[in-house]
Amino acid sequence: DKRGMVFFIEMEGKKVCGGFCDSIFQITGKKYMGTDQSFLFIYKPEESRILWRATGINDTILFGDHEYFTFGSGGEGCAIRLGSDLEQGQTNQSDTFGNELVND
Repeated sequence: DKRGMVFFIEMEGKKVCGGFCDSIFQITGKKYMGTDQSFLFIYKPEESRILWRATGINDTILFGDHEYFTFGSGGEGCAIRLGSDLEQGQTNQSDTFGNELVND
C-alpha cells in the first residue's frame, strides 16, 4: 500500500512552493514522518522550477502539531514552516533538503 501527500503553497509574485512526502500527514506531536523519497520544490513562472530531494543527512522530513506544520529542518531551520492558520509561514535553508531559501 503506497500512500503519500503533496502540498502546494501559493506565495507572493505568482510563485508556488510545496513538497511531496511519502507518508500521510498526521498530527503526532512526537515524531517526524517521511523518508528520503520526499522532495521540496518551488515554481517561479519567470525561472521555471527547482527541485530538492531529501539529502539523507537527517530524517526530519514532515512534522506537525495543532500550532504548526514543518517540512525539513537543520541548517538554518525548517525549509517550510506554516502556522495553524495556514496564512503565516517562513522558509529557511535546511539540511534535510539542502535547499536555498524558498521565498527568495
